[in-house]
Amino acid sequence: MEKYVLKAEIREKSGKRYSKKLRKDGKIPGIFYSKDAQPVPFVCETSDLKVIRDHESGVILLALGKKKINGLIRNIQYEPVSGRIIHIDVMGIDLKKEVVVEAHIVVKGTPVGVKTYGGILEHITRAIEIKCLPKDIPEQVEIDVSDLNIGHSIHAGDLNIENVKIISKPESVLVTVVPPTVIKEEVVEEEAVEEEEGKEPEVIQKEKEEEEKEEKEEK
Repeated sequence: MEKYVLKAEIREKSGKRYSKKLRKDGKIPGIFYSKDAQPVPFVCETSDLKVIRDHESGVILLALGKKKINGLIRNIQYEPVSGRIIHIDVMGIDLKKEVVVEAHIVVKGTPVGVKTYGGILEHITRAIEIKCLPKDIPEQVEIDVSDLNIGHSIHAGDLNIENVKIISKPESVLVTVVPPTVIKEEVVEEEAVEEEEGKEPEVIQKEKEEEEKEEKEEK
């Protein structure tokens, strides 16, 4: 089990103004918490955090001052507009006890329903909830969609991951192949034109009948 080290220092101050200054200086505020200890605010370098954010579901080693603590990243907050990291939560763990985490879904292959029949692959669920020992947490869960035809799906209950219990509902759809989209606008427009064209003779006929009636009355 590979561990990614996040170097951090205990943060003595708090508040929005102080956090804003930290981010301006290339640092990110965070909080460490566990069942057996009080929460500890810390600060880390943005560059160090970027290295491990792609391994958000895996075990990290939080180097907090002189201590090194096993932990899991529980939350990374991003600035909505720029996408920059603005805060991180790390939870302390016991390597001998099971934990519940989210594992990211990665799709492999091209469905036959897409390749042969023009269907569309829809990725419904990007992550599943699992329970296992920290050492068994997968970096990602790969699913092969090559055999999927139109109308076929892969559910959470279809997966079998070694040493891992899937917590997500078995019926949860992960990916599915849907029929190709049919554009009906042109058909509707053509029908409307035909309908209008079909009405023209009736209108002309009525106008002629009215003219003939007026002529007779004048006589």
